[in-house]
Amino acid sequence: MSDLHPSPAAHQRGWRGELRLQRELDQLVAEGRIQAFMQPEALVIPAADAPFLIEAKDQDRFKAPPFDGHGLPVWQVALYERARAATGLRTMFLVYDGPDCFRAWLDELERGPHFDTAGTIKRPRRIYPLTSYARRAT
Repeated sequence: MSDLHPSPAAHQRGWRGELRLQRELDQLVAEGRIQAFMQPEALVIPAADAPFLIEAKDQDRFKAPPFDGHGLPVWQVALYERARAATGLRTMFLVYDGPDCFRAWLDELERGPHFDTAGTIKRPRRIYPLTSYARRAT
């Protein structure tokens, strides 16, 4: 069983392992051996409900027009929705914004109002209105 409070050296070694994995996966994408990968913050296995993924951001809110909201890159939305179609795992999208935490299921956000920012060709963001999220103080 892993130590719940690893030493700073063990924590740093864990990060090095994640960086090495990132480089290997980037290489596999470049070689065409895999199409894409993503790194959700957590895979949650509740006591009674179905497992799900968590994608978390710490960001300032997008200001209107057309509405105040939060979002994530369109490519991430597409990958999480593709993963849901293939595995059935839903994604809970959490956004920390100052003292508040906004949360919603990504598939439900996708069915509601949203818009894509101009961004760049690779990095437009999909924004969902604040009213689409449950909100709590952190």
